[in-house]
Amino acid sequence: MSFPVIWLPEAEVSFNQNLDYLGHEWPAKVKTDFINRVDKVIRLASANPNLYPVYRMKDQVRKCVVHPRITMYFKVRNGTLYLITFWNTYRDPKKLKL
Repeated sequence: MSFPVIWLPEAEVSFNQNLDYLGHEWPAKVKTDFINRVDKVIRLASANPNLYPVYRMKDQVRKCVVHPRITMYFKVRNGTLYLITFWNTYRDPKKLKL
């Protein structure tokens, strides 16, 4: 059984920002590979969120390294998987708001 997936607004924005960057700076294949990788990790997280470590215990936020430069943060609440953000690891970690 897989959990339904909800993209929170920040997840949509950060995902699209990463796609925009890839589209401007890299060949189309890199962008396509990134999209495929994100689809795969979302399917895996939806099927078994425990595959990914807990990042913040108090609210059970988990993290998944999509790419060495991009980490997906998510949580499961009330039988639904919520995508929080796609964080670029080059950014200042103090600015990560979950």
